Amino acid sequence: MDQEGGAGHLLDEFCVLDAEDRELSVGILGAGPGGLSLLDLITGGGDRNFLPPLRLAALAEPGDRPARLERVRALGVPVYASCEAMLEAHPGIGLLIELTGSRPRLLELRRTLPGGVSLVDHVGSVFLCGLHAMAQFGAHCRLNLDRQKELLEAITDEVEEDVLLLDKTGTITLGNRQ
Repeated sequence: MDQEGGAGHLLDEFCVLDAEDRELSVGILGAGPGGLSLLDLITGGGDRNFLPPLRLAALAEPGDRPARLERVRALGVPVYASCEAMLEAHPGIGLLIELTGSRPRLLELRRTLPGGVSLVDHVGSVFLCGLHAMAQFGAHCRLNLDRQKELLEAITDEVEEDVLLLDKTGTITLGNRQ
């Protein structure tokens, strides 16, 4: 049944993101580079077209980063001195983002993390930050397009002759109100 059009083929048509409808509980370890972008990514909600629902459960081992710590506390997110304490207090964490930048700490995490916890290391978090930047850029472009559409509508409404804007299939997408 794995032939073209079979059940195996149908499974290939769906992205895991589409199949999962549960919220993913996230823990952050450290407060290194990219921390504020990741906070925006997890708590902002604007990237929901690109990511599953995320909830920041806790932060551990923040180091000496008062601005980031202040932002996390303002969100009501608990802060722990160690990753082990965070995972003990929040056993539902399914994703741990490591931002310490410490290779020995990363190796230790890979050996000791519970099986149900996925790990994104500080190098992998660069891709999450890039995704966040692309989502912000996409939102900016959508806003610009909306403004341009409003401007085009205002211009066409002032023209006395009939003006129709067609898409590539010939469907009317905009017309003046004369």
